[in-house]
Amino acid sequence: ITEGQLRHTLEQWVMEKPPQKPPEFGEESAPANDKVFDPDLARRRAGGRQPLADEMLKMLLESLTEDRPAISSAYDSADQDTLLERVHKLHGATRYCGTPRLENAAKTLEEALKTGTNREALAPMVSALCDEICALEQLWQDQGEEASSF
Repeated sequence: ITEGQLRHTLEQWVMEKPPQKPPEFGEESAPANDKVFDPDLARRRAGGRQPLADEMLKMLLESLTEDRPAISSAYDSADQDTLLERVHKLHGATRYCGTPRLENAAKTLEEALKTGTNREALAPMVSALCDEICALEQLWQDQGEEASSF
């Protein structure tokens, strides 16, 4: 159950508002920020410390070389436990790095895994997550290896 679905149910049964259509799965997860990398967000999440923001991004980027193949492999072999573990770890890492699209894709997939979404419905979420990993890796390659050059 998503936060939006819970809010809808509470509003419908507890609050005195007219009922509205509940959000579809993932609908509320649409990023407010559609950047692959947002340096201002990264700096804010690092408490205003640019060197820390740069280091956190570097650590995330280094982990992606293992994360993407591991996530794909876990999905392909129907290993839900490993898939959830990897996606959860990645989602946590993105919370500190100013990567809103990757963060959103990881969050959406993690929530789906935790709620037992069927395998067929997971496929586009896994694909979207891998696409966002590739987008960040490509941006990193295009900009060079200096995080502050973003």
